[in-house]
Amino acid sequence: MQSLRKEYETLRDQAALNHLQRQIGELHGPLLKLIQYGNAINEVEFAKTSKEGINADEIRSYFAEKYYLPLNTQISD
Repeated sequence: MQSLRKEYETLRDQAALNHLQRQIGELHGPLLKLIQYGNAINEVEFAKTSKEGINADEIRSYFAEKYYLPLNTQISD
């Protein structure tokens, strides 16, 4: 009887752990992709603003409006 109870508890705990892992993956997987996308955008922005003779403020404003604000909205959703 004792071993059956222990086996039941082990299976219950494993099911709970699997459920939590799936929930974490469903939340953090998409967030990770959005963060990686933001990092790629940042690299492009840095490459564009590091060139001489370019108005960096205009470029930063463009990237903020076109990429970062929508990205932040997606992350917060």
